[in-house]
Amino acid sequence: MSATTRESATSSSLGRALAAIVLDVVVPGSGHLLVGVTAARRILLCATTPAVAAVIAAAITAVLDPAWLAGLLAGPGALTMLSLVALVWCAVILATVAHLVRHLVRRPLPFRAVVATATVAALLGAGAFAGAAAVTDEQSRRVDALFADGAGLEATDGRINILLVGADTAPDRSATMPDSISIVSVDASTGRTVVIGIPRSTINFPFPAGSALASVYPEGNFCSTGCNINHSYLYGQEHPELFPDSDNPAMAALTEAVTGYTGLSISAFVVVKMQGFVQLVDALGGVEIDVKKPVPRTGVPNAEGDAPTVAGGDIPTGVQRMDGETALWFARSRFNSSDSERLQRQGCLQRALFSQSDPVAILRIGTGILDAGDDLIETDIPRASLGRLGELAVRAKNYPLGRIELDEPRVNPLLPDLDFVARLIAAALAEKPLPDPPSLFAPTPEETSDGTSGSGSPGEPTGNGSTAEDEAIAVSEAVCAVPAGD
Repeated sequence: MSATTRESATSSSLGRALAAIVLDVVVPGSGHLLVGVTAARRILLCATTPAVAAVIAAAITAVLDPAWLAGLLAGPGALTMLSLVALVWCAVILATVAHLVRHLVRRPLPFRAVVATATVAALLGAGAFAGAAAVTDEQSRRVDALFADGAGLEATDGRINILLVGADTAPDRSATMPDSISIVSVDASTGRTVVIGIPRSTINFPFPAGSALASVYPEGNFCSTGCNINHSYLYGQEHPELFPDSDNPAMAALTEAVTGYTGLSISAFVVVKMQGFVQLVDALGGVEIDVKKPVPRTGVPNAEGDAPTVAGGDIPTGVQRMDGETALWFARSRFNSSDSERLQRQGCLQRALFSQSDPVAILRIGTGILDAGDDLIETDIPRASLGRLGELAVRAKNYPLGRIELDEPRVNPLLPDLDFVARLIAAALAEKPLPDPPSLFAPTPEETSDGTSGSGSPGEPTGNGSTAEDEAIAVSEAVCAVPAGD
């Protein structure tokens, strides 16, 4: 054999050897097959092929059913399992490459090239999995710290109801107070979601029988001023002895108040702090809102000692791509505005965030929440429910987001008709047409000029055919809207 032929053969053999090393990093055992190392390849391939097949099957299933993947990744122990898998794969890569190198160095190949390539490939491959294991383990610890212990959430009447509160924790406030109050009601089977907005100024409603607040105020929250529903939060904060079994007496009190008003059993709560909301919107890359009326970046004192805040010019009309700070002002601004308008703006934001988020954005949000911990949110959602909630969150994207406001023109928050509130909520959750408020009831025969019953039955709401989904879309055009196509 000529020198040229030998060099060509050596070069070819070296190329195959280096390729084998790289292949072994990607799929341990496949490199052995390339260079004909038969002693270990069957064992390695038998061990790794099922793992690779499982990954491929999982990827296909995830594409066909993203909700399954969300439930799996958010489930209890998922992060710990991923961390262990990454560590095991790291060890397999190192052992496989080391075994291959021992065989290759016996051949007439450049020793340094083989060892150098093997070292770099092994460090890159194993290092990537080792790093992934470390990150995953840290995220698992953060999940354990943020979410509660205990059994998973139980649905009531087929729904999981989460009390969502936006907490005003600005340094210029004399006390932390809920700035927005909503119930996120999720169908436990389909994920269809309805948001029920509750004005913070709501008064005159009962407390649940047997509750801590009912023991102090058996007549309920019936007053003329100074007892807004959001003040229940402060009351619980000041009277923790009433809620000895709760780690968050403020939210325990607010939960009782909300249950008394709406009749809905609350499964869990989530408190989003102001800076947390900013981070959530920024993690999404902003949110797009069609602003119909300029919104001043100006706040007013909410209690004695609170200073007004001015943060620049108005948020202009038109379609605006808002960052977190701008979106927060859009939701909170109360200068030359009403609580009703604020609720409508908050409804626009919730619907926009719901419609404009995608799985990648949701993953960024989840990572951001874990990074910030309780500086961002507080919650009593148990870890055991994360998988189920993750699956329902993905399934919810198959339906439009429903929303109703327990506010004018349907409800007077200062003197609510509690029977009507119950019917309104029931219709929204059942995907039925929403009833008209009592003042729009169909006339009785005595009230009509011809003695007939008019267009409806006596004492029953006529309804205009709109559902909670229609209400969400038909947020007052004078205030804001979600751009078409989202």
